[in-house]
Amino acid sequence: MWRSIMPTLAAHFTVIALDQRGMGGSSIPASGYDKRTMAADIYQLVHEVLGCDRIHLVGYDQGAGTAYAYAATHPEAVRRLVLAEFVFPGFGYEEYITPKRGWDNGWQLVAFTVPDLCERFIAGRERDLLSWYFQIHCDNRIFVPMVAQRCDERLA
Repeated sequence: MWRSIMPTLAAHFTVIALDQRGMGGSSIPASGYDKRTMAADIYQLVHEVLGCDRIHLVGYDQGAGTAYAYAATHPEAVRRLVLAEFVFPGFGYEEYITPKRGWDNGWQLVAFTVPDLCERFIAGRERDLLSWYFQIHCDNRIFVPMVAQRCDERLA
């Protein structure tokens, strides 16, 4: 998603797109996945390492929680804040991820909060998981085989 937007933004801003702890190409530390710690990671990078005083900060999905924590902790360091596609604690998030009879929302949010749970279920079955996910969530006969092929290539 961000790769298609970044060139347009880069015409007017310095764009920094990073992977949060345990996401994408980042390392996977044993702890520090709370929003405050991840916000501190970003603050250290943009303020202390890159020397940026005030930033325009955009957070999407789970990144919005981290962006909110950053802005709440360092309001003087945020020029503008954009938050999208995230339910904030205190506004229904807790209820949304609480398992109950007939519950089918947000299972992945709960599953990923249990240390090593997803890795144990997925390890060695990445192709099966991605195929299932895209067959359920996409109506695209080209996309599903392409994802499966790339997954096979990476696992080979």
